[in-house]
Amino acid sequence: MIVINTKLDAGIYESHGGGRTIAHHIFTTGPRNLIKAIKTLGEHRRDMIASYGNIGCGSSWLEIDGRRTDQYDLDEVIMEYPPEISTETPTARAKQLLKEVSAYA
Repeated sequence: MIVINTKLDAGIYESHGGGRTIAHHIFTTGPRNLIKAIKTLGEHRRDMIASYGNIGCGSSWLEIDGRRTDQYDLDEVIMEYPPEISTETPTARAKQLLKEVSAYA
C-alpha cells in the first residue's frame, strides 16, 4: 500500500489529532498510483498549512509498503526533464522507485 501520513504538532487539540500520526490517503501499490499519491501529497501539505498554519501542520510523508520515502526520490519521479537530459517517463521512474523500495523490504 501507498499511504500518506501526517503527524500534527502536539500544540493542536488532541481531539483534532494533535500529537498523533494519522493515515489520510491510501492507494494500492503501483506506478500510476504512486504518481497520483505524490501529487496528492503536495496538495495535502498545502491543505494542512492552510488549515493549521505553518507550524501547527506538523509533517506529512509518503510510505510505500511500510517504508517511509525520501522527498528527493518522490520529486525525481514526477520531475519534468528536457528530452536531452532524460527520455524516461514518470511511470517508468515510478516503476523503478517501487522496485528499489521492494528490494529493501
